[in-house]
Amino acid sequence: MNTLQYSGTGVVSGMHLKEYVAMLMRHKLIILSTAISVAVATAVFVIQIPDIYESFSRIVVEQKSEVVGGIMANVSRPLSFYQGILDSRTFQENVVDSIGLPAFAAALPQVTREKAMEYLAANVEIKETQYTSFLKLNFR
Repeated sequence: MNTLQYSGTGVVSGMHLKEYVAMLMRHKLIILSTAISVAVATAVFVIQIPDIYESFSRIVVEQKSEVVGGIMANVSRPLSFYQGILDSRTFQENVVDSIGLPAFAAALPQVTREKAMEYLAANVEIKETQYTSFLKLNFR
């Protein structure tokens, strides 16, 4: 089976479709084993990695304007003020009540309200952004 043929006009013709199919049939074991091994390796990798869901919100914090010594000044609260709100028991109770205990069941076997609040406190963080009036709230 010649793959290249000279036609006498200076044009070299390549392989025909039948030759491609014949080549694929000869090497089908290599092609199939490669495809199957890649699929199995991918499946094993995907099954082993834990499911991690993360959401975030950007919060706009309104700054309070005050007159200080006859000059208008913007007064903003420090990040620790907002972190204190997130760490407060009242806030955590309200979040757990609004989400509901069944939503925590996937992450916490034998979920209780206290465990849900502990999980919430451990997985919520607040960060400053490059803009002074924005905060980023992450939940993982």
